[in-house]
Amino acid sequence: MDYTFINDTKLMVGESALENIAYEIRYCGCKRPLLVTDEICKRLGYLKTFLRAFDNEDIVFSSVFDSVKPDADTETCEKLFNLCTLKECDCIVALGRRNVLTAAKIARIMVKENIGKVSSFRGVDLSGDYDKNMPLFVVPVISACGEEATCRAEIFDEISNTVYSFDTAAASVNAVIIDYRMTDIIPPVAMAKFGLYALAMGVCAYLNSGDNTVVKMYAGAAIRDITGNLNTIINRNGSRRYRTRLMSDVVIAGIALSSVGRSVCDELVFSLAQYKGMEREDMLVALMPSYAMTCDEDKLASVLLYLAGEEEYSMCVPLGRAKKSIAFIDKLYNDIYETTGMQLKLRDYGIDKGDFTEVVSYAIGSAAGKGLDMSYLLEILERAY
Repeated sequence: MDYTFINDTKLMVGESALENIAYEIRYCGCKRPLLVTDEICKRLGYLKTFLRAFDNEDIVFSSVFDSVKPDADTETCEKLFNLCTLKECDCIVALGRRNVLTAAKIARIMVKENIGKVSSFRGVDLSGDYDKNMPLFVVPVISACGEEATCRAEIFDEISNTVYSFDTAAASVNAVIIDYRMTDIIPPVAMAKFGLYALAMGVCAYLNSGDNTVVKMYAGAAIRDITGNLNTIINRNGSRRYRTRLMSDVVIAGIALSSVGRSVCDELVFSLAQYKGMEREDMLVALMPSYAMTCDEDKLASVLLYLAGEEEYSMCVPLGRAKKSIAFIDKLYNDIYETTGMQLKLRDYGIDKGDFTEVVSYAIGSAAGKGLDMSYLLEILERAY
Protein backbone atom coordinates (compact mmCIF):
# COMPACT_ATOMS: atom_id res chain seq x y z
CA MET A 1 0.00 0.00 0.00
CA ASP A 2 1.43 3.39 -1.01
CA TYR A 3 -0.42 5.58 1.48
CA THR A 4 -3.50 6.08 3.64
CA PHE A 5 -5.42 9.33 3.92
CA ILE A 6 -8.28 9.80 6.39
CA ASN A 7 -10.11 13.01 7.22
CA ASP A 8 -13.77 13.20 8.10
CA THR A 9 -13.96 16.71 9.56
CA LYS A 10 -16.72 18.90 8.15
CA LEU A 11 -15.53 22.37 7.13
CA MET A 12 -18.20 25.08 7.21
CA VAL A 13 -17.17 28.46 5.83
CA GLY A 14 -18.91 31.75 5.22
CA GLU A 15 -21.44 34.28 6.38
CA SER A 16 -23.83 32.94 9.02
CA ALA A 17 -21.70 29.84 9.54
CA LEU A 18 -22.04 30.35 13.31
CA GLU A 19 -25.79 29.85 13.05
CA ASN A 20 -25.19 26.28 11.85
CA ILE A 21 -23.52 25.13 15.08
CA ALA A 22 -26.81 24.58 16.91
CA TYR A 23 -27.98 22.29 14.11
CA GLU A 24 -24.70 20.34 14.20
CA ILE A 25 -25.01 19.89 17.98
CA ARG A 26 -28.59 18.63 17.63
CA TYR A 27 -27.65 16.40 14.69
CA CYS A 28 -25.12 14.61 16.92
CA GLY A 29 -27.85 14.09 19.52
CA CYS A 30 -26.21 16.39 22.06
CA LYS A 31 -28.05 18.56 24.59
CA ARG A 32 -25.41 19.59 27.15
CA PRO A 33 -22.49 21.29 25.35
CA LEU A 34 -19.45 22.70 27.13
CA LEU A 35 -18.07 25.95 25.69
CA VAL A 36 -14.29 26.39 26.01
CA THR A 37 -12.63 29.75 25.32
CA ASP A 38 -10.15 32.25 26.79
CA GLU A 39 -9.79 35.80 28.09
CA ILE A 40 -8.83 37.16 24.64
CA CYS A 41 -12.11 36.06 23.09
CA LYS A 42 -14.04 37.51 25.99
CA ARG A 43 -12.19 40.83 26.03
CA LEU A 44 -12.38 41.38 22.26
CA GLY A 45 -16.10 40.63 22.12
CA TYR A 46 -15.89 37.37 20.19
CA LEU A 47 -17.55 35.38 22.97
CA LYS A 48 -20.53 37.76 23.00
CA THR A 49 -20.83 37.60 19.19
CA PHE A 50 -20.65 33.82 19.29
CA LEU A 51 -23.36 33.48 21.94
CA ARG A 52 -25.61 35.86 19.99
CA ALA A 53 -25.84 33.20 17.27
CA PHE A 54 -27.77 31.04 19.77
CA ASP A 55 -30.38 33.68 20.65
CA ASN A 56 -33.12 31.92 18.70
CA GLU A 57 -31.99 28.38 19.47
CA ASP A 58 -32.98 25.93 22.20
CA ILE A 59 -29.33 24.98 22.85
CA VAL A 60 -28.10 26.00 26.31
CA PHE A 61 -24.47 25.56 27.29
CA SER A 62 -24.13 23.48 30.44
CA SER A 63 -21.04 25.47 31.34
CA VAL A 64 -18.69 28.10 29.88
CA PHE A 65 -14.99 27.73 30.68
CA ASP A 66 -13.29 30.99 29.67
CA SER A 67 -9.97 30.65 31.50
CA VAL A 68 -7.72 28.76 29.06
CA LYS A 69 -4.23 30.18 29.48
CA PRO A 70 -2.31 31.68 26.49
CA ASP A 71 -0.27 28.46 26.49
CA ALA A 72 -2.64 25.62 27.31
CA ASP A 73 -1.30 23.47 30.14
CA THR A 74 -2.09 20.10 31.67
CA GLU A 75 -3.83 21.71 34.64
CA THR A 76 -6.36 23.36 32.31
CA CYS A 77 -7.03 20.06 30.52
CA GLU A 78 -7.64 18.33 33.84
CA LYS A 79 -10.02 21.10 34.93
CA LEU A 80 -11.98 20.64 31.70
CA PHE A 81 -12.16 16.89 32.29
CA ASN A 82 -13.57 17.47 35.78
CA LEU A 83 -16.04 20.05 34.48
CA CYS A 84 -17.27 17.73 31.74
CA THR A 85 -17.77 14.99 34.29
CA LEU A 86 -19.46 17.22 36.88
CA LYS A 87 -21.84 18.89 34.40
CA GLU A 88 -22.41 15.67 32.40
CA CYS A 89 -21.49 17.45 29.17
CA ASP A 90 -22.04 15.48 25.98
CA CYS A 91 -20.04 17.64 23.52
CA ILE A 92 -17.42 20.39 23.46
CA VAL A 93 -17.35 23.65 21.48
CA ALA A 94 -13.91 25.30 21.29
CA LEU A 95 -13.92 29.03 20.54
CA GLY A 96 -10.47 30.52 20.09
CA ARG A 97 -6.92 29.98 18.92
CA ARG A 98 -4.39 27.13 19.23
CA ASN A 99 -4.39 27.21 23.05
CA VAL A 100 -8.16 26.65 23.24
CA LEU A 101 -8.11 24.00 20.50
CA THR A 102 -5.33 22.05 22.23
CA ALA A 103 -7.05 22.13 25.62
CA ALA A 104 -10.38 21.03 24.11
CA LYS A 105 -8.84 18.20 22.09
CA ILE A 106 -6.95 16.75 25.03
CA ALA A 107 -9.95 17.16 27.34
CA ARG A 108 -12.00 15.21 24.82
CA ILE A 109 -9.41 12.40 24.79
CA MET A 110 -9.42 12.35 28.59
CA VAL A 111 -13.21 12.08 28.70
CA LYS A 112 -13.29 9.32 26.09
CA GLU A 113 -10.65 7.33 27.99
CA ASN A 114 -11.98 8.34 31.42
CA ILE A 115 -8.48 9.34 32.48
CA GLY A 116 -8.36 12.43 34.70
CA LYS A 117 -4.59 13.07 34.62
CA VAL A 118 -2.60 13.87 31.48
CA SER A 119 0.47 12.20 33.00
CA SER A 120 -1.50 8.92 33.18
CA PHE A 121 -1.49 8.63 29.38
CA ARG A 122 2.07 7.27 29.35
CA GLY A 123 1.88 3.86 27.72
CA VAL A 124 -1.86 4.05 26.95
CA ASP A 125 -2.76 2.66 23.51
CA LEU A 126 -4.83 5.25 21.64
CA SER A 127 -4.60 3.64 18.21
CA GLY A 128 -8.11 2.20 18.07
CA ASP A 129 -11.18 3.56 16.32
CA TYR A 130 -13.47 5.83 18.29
CA ASP A 131 -17.19 6.27 18.23
CA LYS A 132 -18.76 9.70 17.88
CA ASN A 133 -19.48 10.21 21.58
CA MET A 134 -18.36 13.59 22.95
CA PRO A 135 -18.33 15.44 19.58
CA LEU A 136 -15.95 18.39 19.25
CA PHE A 137 -16.78 21.55 17.27
CA VAL A 138 -14.14 24.21 16.64
CA VAL A 139 -14.62 27.91 15.87
CA PRO A 140 -11.25 29.53 15.07
CA VAL A 141 -10.88 33.14 16.20
CA ILE A 142 -8.63 35.72 14.48
CA SER A 143 -7.05 32.91 12.43
CA ALA A 144 -6.88 29.16 12.23
CA CYS A 145 -3.73 27.39 13.46
CA GLY A 146 -3.65 24.46 11.03
CA GLU A 147 -4.50 21.73 13.55
CA GLU A 148 -8.28 22.15 13.54
CA ALA A 149 -9.00 19.28 11.15
CA THR A 150 -6.18 16.96 12.26
CA CYS A 151 -5.91 14.11 14.77
CA ARG A 152 -2.96 15.75 16.52
CA ALA A 153 -2.62 17.53 19.83
CA GLU A 154 0.49 18.37 21.79
CA ILE A 155 0.96 19.92 25.22
CA PHE A 156 3.97 20.78 27.34
CA ASP A 157 3.98 20.18 31.09
CA GLU A 158 6.39 22.67 32.64
CA ILE A 159 6.37 20.93 36.03
CA SER A 160 7.66 17.61 34.73
CA ASN A 161 9.35 19.15 31.66
CA THR A 162 7.47 16.62 29.53
CA VAL A 163 5.83 16.93 26.12
CA TYR A 164 2.67 14.89 25.69
CA SER A 165 1.94 14.23 22.02
CA PHE A 166 -1.32 12.71 20.82
CA ASP A 167 -2.00 11.41 17.32
CA THR A 168 -5.32 9.64 17.62
CA ALA A 169 -8.82 9.59 16.19
CA ALA A 170 -9.99 10.77 19.62
CA ALA A 171 -8.38 14.16 18.83
CA SER A 172 -10.35 14.55 15.61
CA VAL A 173 -12.88 17.34 15.19
CA ASN A 174 -16.44 16.85 13.99
CA ALA A 175 -16.76 20.28 12.37
CA VAL A 176 -14.69 23.43 11.90
CA ILE A 177 -16.82 26.57 11.59
CA ILE A 178 -15.20 29.59 9.92
CA ASP A 179 -17.24 32.79 10.11
CA TYR A 180 -16.04 36.26 9.09
CA ARG A 181 -17.34 37.69 12.38
CA MET A 182 -14.53 35.84 14.16
CA THR A 183 -11.87 37.59 12.04
CA ASP A 184 -12.99 41.22 11.95
CA ILE A 185 -10.01 42.88 13.69
CA ILE A 186 -7.09 41.29 11.85
CA PRO A 187 -4.49 43.96 10.87
CA PRO A 188 -2.52 43.61 7.58
CA VAL A 189 0.65 42.33 9.26
CA ALA A 190 -1.34 39.54 10.91
CA MET A 191 -3.00 38.69 7.60
CA ALA A 192 0.48 38.40 6.07
CA LYS A 193 1.65 36.19 8.92
CA PHE A 194 -1.25 33.77 8.61
CA GLY A 195 -0.94 33.72 4.83
CA LEU A 196 2.76 32.88 4.92
CA TYR A 197 2.09 30.30 7.63
CA ALA A 198 -0.42 28.55 5.35
CA LEU A 199 2.09 28.76 2.50
CA ALA A 200 4.90 27.34 4.67
CA MET A 201 2.71 24.42 5.79
CA GLY A 202 1.63 23.74 2.23
CA VAL A 203 5.16 23.81 0.80
CA CYS A 204 6.57 21.59 3.58
CA ALA A 205 3.70 19.13 3.14
CA TYR A 206 4.18 19.01 -0.63
CA LEU A 207 7.94 18.50 -0.37
CA ASN A 208 7.39 15.58 2.02
CA SER A 209 4.34 14.06 0.31
CA GLY A 210 6.14 11.17 -1.39
CA ASP A 211 3.58 9.38 -3.59
CA ASN A 212 0.59 10.64 -1.61
CA THR A 213 -1.42 12.35 -4.32
CA VAL A 214 -4.16 13.42 -1.90
CA VAL A 215 -1.66 15.38 0.22
CA LYS A 216 -0.30 16.97 -2.95
CA MET A 217 -3.84 17.98 -3.88
CA TYR A 218 -4.54 19.60 -0.48
CA ALA A 219 -1.12 21.24 -0.25
CA GLY A 220 -1.21 22.42 -3.85
CA ALA A 221 -4.67 23.97 -3.42
CA ALA A 222 -3.55 25.95 -0.37
CA ILE A 223 -0.30 27.09 -2.02
CA ARG A 224 -2.03 28.26 -5.20
CA ASP A 225 -4.75 30.13 -3.36
CA ILE A 226 -2.28 31.90 -1.07
CA THR A 227 0.25 32.91 -3.71
CA GLY A 228 -2.50 33.99 -6.07
CA ASN A 229 -4.35 36.11 -3.53
CA LEU A 230 -2.07 37.05 -0.61
CA ASN A 231 -1.45 40.63 -1.73
CA THR A 232 -5.16 41.09 -2.32
CA ILE A 233 -5.92 39.58 1.08
CA ILE A 234 -3.56 42.06 2.76
CA ASN A 235 -4.70 45.10 0.80
CA ARG A 236 -8.39 44.27 1.22
CA ASN A 237 -8.21 43.68 4.93
CA GLY A 238 -11.86 44.59 5.36
CA SER A 239 -13.10 41.99 2.87
CA ARG A 240 -15.08 39.26 4.59
CA ARG A 241 -14.59 36.85 1.73
CA TYR A 242 -10.81 37.11 1.73
CA ARG A 243 -10.49 36.80 5.51
CA THR A 244 -12.50 33.59 5.65
CA ARG A 245 -10.67 32.32 2.57
CA LEU A 246 -7.35 32.80 4.35
CA MET A 247 -8.55 30.84 7.38
CA SER A 248 -9.70 28.02 5.10
CA ASP A 249 -6.25 27.88 3.49
CA VAL A 250 -4.63 27.51 6.91
CA VAL A 251 -6.95 24.60 7.78
CA ILE A 252 -6.41 22.87 4.42
CA ALA A 253 -2.63 23.26 4.56
CA GLY A 254 -2.70 21.94 8.13
CA ILE A 255 -4.52 18.80 6.99
CA ALA A 256 -1.83 18.22 4.36
CA LEU A 257 1.08 18.79 6.77
CA SER A 258 -0.37 16.53 9.45
CA SER A 259 -0.65 13.70 6.92
CA VAL A 260 3.05 13.43 6.05
CA GLY A 261 4.62 12.88 9.45
CA ARG A 262 7.15 15.15 11.14
CA SER A 263 9.87 16.48 8.86
CA VAL A 264 13.30 17.92 9.63
CA CYS A 265 11.72 21.38 9.51
CA ASP A 266 9.03 20.31 12.01
CA GLU A 267 11.69 19.13 14.46
CA LEU A 268 13.49 22.47 14.31
CA VAL A 269 10.23 24.38 14.69
CA PHE A 270 9.27 22.31 17.71
CA SER A 271 12.75 22.72 19.22
CA LEU A 272 12.67 26.50 18.82
CA ALA A 273 9.16 26.64 20.26
CA GLN A 274 10.06 24.61 23.35
CA TYR A 275 13.68 25.62 23.92
CA LYS A 276 13.35 29.33 23.07
CA GLY A 277 9.65 29.90 23.72
CA MET A 278 8.92 30.95 20.13
CA GLU A 279 5.56 30.74 18.35
CA ARG A 280 5.42 27.74 16.01
CA GLU A 281 3.79 29.78 13.26
CA ASP A 282 6.63 32.32 13.29
CA MET A 283 9.35 29.67 13.28
CA LEU A 284 7.86 27.68 10.41
CA VAL A 285 7.57 30.84 8.31
CA ALA A 286 11.19 31.74 9.09
CA LEU A 287 12.59 28.26 8.38
CA MET A 288 10.60 27.13 5.34
CA PRO A 289 12.63 28.89 2.58
CA SER A 290 15.93 27.60 3.98
CA TYR A 291 14.52 24.10 4.44
CA ALA A 292 13.09 24.07 0.90
CA MET A 293 16.54 24.80 -0.52
CA THR A 294 17.78 21.47 0.88
CA CYS A 295 14.94 19.36 -0.52
CA ASP A 296 14.66 17.14 -3.57
CA GLU A 297 15.00 19.19 -6.77
CA ASP A 298 12.27 17.28 -8.60
CA LYS A 299 9.78 18.09 -5.84
CA LEU A 300 10.92 21.71 -5.79
CA ALA A 301 10.47 21.87 -9.54
CA SER A 302 6.94 20.47 -9.43
CA VAL A 303 5.79 22.80 -6.62
CA LEU A 304 6.44 25.75 -8.98
CA LEU A 305 3.15 24.90 -10.71
CA TYR A 306 1.26 25.86 -7.53
CA LEU A 307 3.54 28.71 -6.49
CA ALA A 308 3.54 30.60 -9.77
CA GLY A 309 0.65 29.18 -11.76
CA GLU A 310 0.39 27.14 -14.94
CA GLU A 311 1.57 29.83 -17.38
CA GLU A 312 4.80 30.68 -15.56
CA TYR A 313 5.47 27.00 -14.89
CA SER A 314 5.16 26.08 -18.56
CA MET A 315 7.37 28.98 -19.66
CA CYS A 316 10.23 27.94 -17.37
CA VAL A 317 12.68 25.32 -18.69
CA PRO A 318 12.43 22.08 -16.67
CA LEU A 319 15.99 22.27 -15.35
CA GLY A 320 15.36 25.77 -14.04
CA ARG A 321 12.09 25.13 -12.18
CA ALA A 322 13.61 24.19 -8.82
CA LYS A 323 15.62 27.44 -8.68
CA LYS A 324 12.58 29.33 -9.90
CA SER A 325 10.55 27.95 -6.98
CA ILE A 326 13.11 29.22 -4.47
CA ALA A 327 13.30 32.58 -6.26
CA PHE A 328 9.51 32.87 -6.20
CA ILE A 329 9.36 32.18 -2.45
CA ASP A 330 12.16 34.68 -1.79
CA LYS A 331 10.42 37.37 -3.83
CA LEU A 332 7.11 36.76 -2.07
CA TYR A 333 8.79 37.07 1.32
CA ASN A 334 10.57 40.26 0.24
CA ASP A 335 7.32 41.76 -1.06
CA ILE A 336 5.57 40.97 2.22
CA TYR A 337 8.41 42.54 4.17
CA GLU A 338 8.26 45.70 2.05
CA THR A 339 4.48 45.91 2.50
CA THR A 340 4.17 45.08 6.21
CA GLY A 341 7.64 45.11 7.80
CA MET A 342 6.90 41.60 9.08
CA GLN A 343 9.66 39.69 10.89
CA LEU A 344 10.87 36.91 8.60
CA LYS A 345 14.32 35.90 9.87
CA LEU A 346 15.39 34.10 13.04
CA ARG A 347 17.47 37.10 14.09
CA ASP A 348 14.33 39.25 14.01
CA TYR A 349 12.98 37.19 16.91
CA GLY A 350 16.03 37.68 19.09
CA ILE A 351 17.48 34.25 18.44
CA ASP A 352 21.27 34.25 18.67
CA LYS A 353 23.58 32.08 16.59
CA GLY A 354 25.10 30.93 19.86
CA ASP A 355 21.82 29.12 20.56
CA PHE A 356 21.94 27.01 17.40
CA THR A 357 23.90 24.08 18.81
CA GLU A 358 21.56 23.67 21.77
CA VAL A 359 18.48 24.07 19.57
CA VAL A 360 19.76 21.33 17.25
CA SER A 361 20.72 19.10 20.19
CA TYR A 362 17.19 19.51 21.56
CA ALA A 363 15.74 18.49 18.18
CA ILE A 364 18.02 15.46 17.82
CA GLY A 365 17.27 14.44 21.40
CA SER A 366 13.53 14.10 20.73
CA ALA A 367 12.01 10.73 19.91
CA ALA A 368 11.19 11.82 16.35
CA GLY A 369 14.55 13.56 15.84
CA LYS A 370 16.85 10.64 16.49
CA GLY A 371 19.21 9.97 13.60
CA LEU A 372 19.07 13.50 12.17
CA ASP A 373 22.35 15.00 11.03
CA MET A 374 23.50 17.89 13.21
CA SER A 375 25.41 19.66 10.45
CA TYR A 376 22.35 19.53 8.19
CA LEU A 377 20.13 21.12 10.84
CA LEU A 378 22.74 23.78 11.60
CA GLU A 379 22.90 24.61 7.89
CA ILE A 380 19.13 25.26 7.80
CA LEU A 381 19.32 27.51 10.86
CA GLU A 382 22.27 29.44 9.44
CA ARG A 383 20.43 30.12 6.20
CA ALA A 384 17.31 31.21 8.08
CA TYR A 385 19.21 33.57 10.33
